[in-house]
Amino acid sequence: GAAAWALGQLGETETLDSLAAQLSVERESSVRLELQQAITSIKASGK
Repeated sequence: GAAAWALGQLGETETLDSLAAQLSVERESSVRLELQQAITSIKASGK
């Protein structure tokens, strides 16, 4: 997905920052859920 692509292009920290920024301005609940899941999965895979 987009998160995996961004992770490959940007690296973990930059991707998390980008997703967090999107989450802070996103109003659509379904999109917010996807962003939160992406953040969670990136953090989980980074350990």
